[in-house]
Amino acid sequence: QQQQQQQQQQQLSCSRMQQQQQQQHGDDTNDNKDETPKVSVQLGAGIAAGIIGLFLGGPIVAAIVGLGTARASATDSGATGDIARAIGEVALIAYGKFQKLNQKHNLIEKGKQSLEETWEGAKELDRKHNILEKTAVFLYETKEALKETNRQYKLVDKACTGIGAFFSFMGSKINERAQAAAAATALERSNDKYQNNMLRSTNEESNDMIG
Repeated sequence: QQQQQQQQQQQLSCSRMQQQQQQQHGDDTNDNKDETPKVSVQLGAGIAAGIIGLFLGGPIVAAIVGLGTARASATDSGATGDIARAIGEVALIAYGKFQKLNQKHNLIEKGKQSLEETWEGAKELDRKHNILEKTAVFLYETKEALKETNRQYKLVDKACTGIGAFFSFMGSKINERAQAAAAATALERSNDKYQNNMLRSTNEESNDMIG
């Protein structure tokens, strides 16, 4: 009887432990359910904004925009955060649509097969016609020919001299125009002064005659 009682107590304690573990697992699952959408929206916002930044300004802009948008979607409660979260939700919807299309049409596998076939075709062409080596030889010979031509005719020096002469010519023309404008202004002022003097002397003579 004592052994039976001990076995029953052990079974009860085991069942209680299992119930506690199940409750804890259920609480963790609920917490993960609450956190997963937030993390997914934040990740989607960062990736979508990063892709846009990549097209607009390159990898550095992509990293800055992506991280900034992800942070805004998680921490900003204003209009900026709303826009960032909306971007993330749209990205998640688009990703879900793509997953459904991929499951239906197997797009990723087909894309991989197409790339592999293209790569194998390119390698086969290179084996037959030795394209890579010919291209390398052509580029090397072109570089050497340009270097030799430059040694003979000093194209770079002449180009630099020509650019310097062009800027000197433009500078001289600008100076000439500035000097001509200054001379015209001085002549106009001189004419105005002469006319004023003539008008003043005429008025004085008229006043003398009247007097």
